[in-house]
Amino acid sequence: MAGREAAEVEYTDYQIIVIRARRDGGQLIVRILTGGNPADPARQWVFASVDEVCVLVERLLEELGGPGPRSAAVPPRGGG
Repeated sequence: MAGREAAEVEYTDYQIIVIRARRDGGQLIVRILTGGNPADPARQWVFASVDEVCVLVERLLEELGGPGPRSAAVPPRGGG
């Protein structure tokens, strides 16, 4: 592709959020991993409560400048 210039990638404008869930002895275990910005270390959390997971994901999205609390991204508990 002659004539195309390679754009320099800025890594400060995004965050990778990985959510993994599994059952362990009938209990739900949710692990959340974040990363993407080489200047910041990766972070991780483990929860057994869906409510706590929702609160953390909401906070992570707010860090990225996403929608505010109780937006369409995080419906109210009970079906919203």
